[in-house]
Amino acid sequence: MSQRPIIEIQNLVVGYDDRVVLENVDITVPAGEVLGVVGGSGCGKSTLLKAMIGLLRPMSGRVLIEGVDVHAAGEKELKALHTRMGVLFQSSGLISSLSLFGNVALPLRDYTACDHETIRRLVHMKLGLVDLAGMENLWPDELSGGMKKRAGLARAMALDPPVLFFDEPSGGLDPVTAAELDQLILRINQGMGTTIIVVTHELSSIFTITNRVVMLDGGARGIIAEGDPRDLRDDPPDERVRRFFRRQPRP
Repeated sequence: MSQRPIIEIQNLVVGYDDRVVLENVDITVPAGEVLGVVGGSGCGKSTLLKAMIGLLRPMSGRVLIEGVDVHAAGEKELKALHTRMGVLFQSSGLISSLSLFGNVALPLRDYTACDHETIRRLVHMKLGLVDLAGMENLWPDELSGGMKKRAGLARAMALDPPVLFFDEPSGGLDPVTAAELDQLILRINQGMGTTIIVVTHELSSIFTITNRVVMLDGGARGIIAEGDPRDLRDDPPDERVRRFFRRQPRP
């Protein structure tokens, strides 16, 4: 894993209207890392993800991806940046009016000048990577929950981005399907060197796929712990971290 920063979050403050959700957030992600963003419900995980991918403008601070300020880039620079990152949303984000082929082909049509035959081959290859080869003509409503997640991942990977963002990838999946998705994420990271940011509260996924985690807390409005998840479980810095990683109820 390289130590070159591919993502830098600097003194970030984010929220909605006048309500601050997170403040003083600083995170540096080296290329090739799998970073987990963890914490209990309502702690700001999804809010942080939205700021990282450009869907929520910070109140202050910066998000840099490959040195480009996500919220200050010009139109041309931002379009180039969008080809360098992929996002798998919790709902998979598939467009119901498009076939599986159409969904995965969409970023290739929007961001490249590839001809139809090249797009066809790339779509076939990406679907093969997520074990959906030969299913190009299926529609989203014909797919199981796990298949939808893998199809969404194929679309996120269409442009071979160096950075992938996952929002609760195991959400709504049975334990076996969730474990299979975890292994797929690991294969992508290890085989392609892709930097991966995973927003999750699933402990099994956290211990399986992440190199490092940052733990958010709603009361603290920011990061309360950072490090190897096993270290945080075995030697928690405070009660909140201990309860989370050891699945202990509040008093």
